Amino acid sequence: MRSSGTAQFCKLKSCPSAETLLLHEKNALALEKRWSVRVHLNVCDFCAAEFQLLVRHAPTTTNCVAIEPLTVAAPHLRRLAEDMLGGPDRAIASLVESFYEKDPMTLTDA
Repeated sequence: MRSSGTAQFCKLKSCPSAETLLLHEKNALALEKRWSVRVHLNVCDFCAAEFQLLVRHAPTTTNCVAIEPLTVAAPHLRRLAEDMLGGPDRAIASLVESFYEKDPMTLTDA
């Protein structure tokens, strides 16, 4: 394989898609298209590297996990998260606020 240099190591519009490279690996392309992909892989370092990556780590659906839709957190959990992420000043203010809501202090308490 001829090296194209690091300055040109990128996918171009003329490069075959990842899907085409996978079809090439499975011999699922027409003979003429397979030949053009093979020639391209010999001159394009990026596509040759992408092809090796796709062959070694072919996409599969067996390792996929279904993603549950996001749900809105309960209001008290949302407030807790906002208080925790609000920074130390916000957390202290919230703590003082909750303290005063439960047991207000007076000047005689001090």
